[in-house]
Amino acid sequence: MKKTPPTGINYPFPHRAVRFHIWFAAAILGLLLAPSARANVYATNIRLNGGTNDVLLAAATNVNISYILNEPATAGVTINITSGATLIQTITLTNTSPGTLRGTNLVVWDGTNSNGTSVGAGAYTISITAAADGFNDWTRTSDDSDAVN
Repeated sequence: MKKTPPTGINYPFPHRAVRFHIWFAAAILGLLLAPSARANVYATNIRLNGGTNDVLLAAATNVNISYILNEPATAGVTINITSGATLIQTITLTNTSPGTLRGTNLVVWDGTNSNGTSVGAGAYTISITAAADGFNDWTRTSDDSDAVN
């Protein structure tokens, strides 16, 4: 049975056209509001001598610290090396130096504390803080239309 609108009401579009327009508007709105990643510059894929765990040193030796930055750290990178709650060494890298560039970075810790003394055997943890100029708020870091980003 075909439904007809009540008499006396003027509909500018047939009912199917109205449903299509509502559906189309909802689809466009959904695309415009699609989620995207937002962040400031940060380090991922952090590795110590190629592993993902804290590094355990049998003796003072070089430790390769590798990581990936999503954007250049134009305001620098700070790497804190701790043993338990004790800060052992801070490595500070400035803009455009190795360790601050977008992509894969490698920094070598020589196994010494902030006084230049070898730290010896022990378990050591690192934290990496990267910063960039011009990021006053969360910034879009992905492009959902780019399959590789």
